Amino acid sequence: CLGDEAFLNVNVGNADVLWSTGETESTISVDSPGSYWANANINDCSFSDTLNVTILAIPTLSLEGESEICPDEQIGLSAITSSSVIWSTGEVEKDILVSEPGTYVAIATNELDCSVEESIVIMGLDNPEIDAIRPVIKCAEDNFVEVATSSTDDENLIWSTGEIGP
Repeated sequence: CLGDEAFLNVNVGNADVLWSTGETESTISVDSPGSYWANANINDCSFSDTLNVTILAIPTLSLEGESEICPDEQIGLSAITSSSVIWSTGEVEKDILVSEPGTYVAIATNELDCSVEESIVIMGLDNPEIDAIRPVIKCAEDNFVEVATSSTDDENLIWSTGEIGP
């Protein structure tokens, strides 16, 4: 697979070995495609062989999803690939739901048994806090109620009436 190395070996006892790379060890490692030959000499006998090394493609993989999660909520994560997937959660579906912050890892493996790994970090958010900053004022005669608040997220404060803001 791309990024891996292949080990080529001449298994002829105590032979003197010469590889096309110039190396003289019985085993060499290669990480490039091509033809590699080896000559082995032992007791005035010579043997040679050629091996063709092909680099197999690794699958493509990208992860999508929200990067933040609120308490008691779930978010979806998706592995975008045409290969099979396994998540660090043990799930094998391409789309999963998570309910905790943390790092989630997906590994995609293609039909050639080549793999690639990607991860996504989900940050945990705190629920905003809402505190009344002055007493509730009730005017029964006018059906009027005023509530003053302060929150850690005033811009996104939504009232039951549909109004937004403090």
